[in-house]
Amino acid sequence: RGPLAVFSPSGISLTMTRSIGDKDGPGSCVPIPDLTSLTLGAAEHARFVLASDGLWDVLSVAAVQSSVLKIRNPQVAANRLAALAMHKRVHTNRKPDDITVIVVDVNPSSFCPDALCSTCVMI
Repeated sequence: RGPLAVFSPSGISLTMTRSIGDKDGPGSCVPIPDLTSLTLGAAEHARFVLASDGLWDVLSVAAVQSSVLKIRNPQVAANRLAALAMHKRVHTNRKPDDITVIVVDVNPSSFCPDALCSTCVMI
């Protein structure tokens, strides 16, 4: 049994991790990602949370922001978010799903654990 795939009516299959940039994939996958540009000052901190639908299906942006800004280490923050998503999936009788979370800090030395800090940007 291999990884889950999306199939188009014409029989073209696509592994979900290949959906970005795959113009020949089925119409149910959007091959062109949404991009946003952001400029930060040297003293500003930004934290990016990249996650699969296994997380976003069960946690709101506000819940993710509240959780991730309390933890200084991005790896620990990613692990915590994955654990929260798994807990929520189990306790709300949701079907199993992969949960992938990556937390990336820009200017990590400017990190402040206060969610209302003016130098922190949650993206």
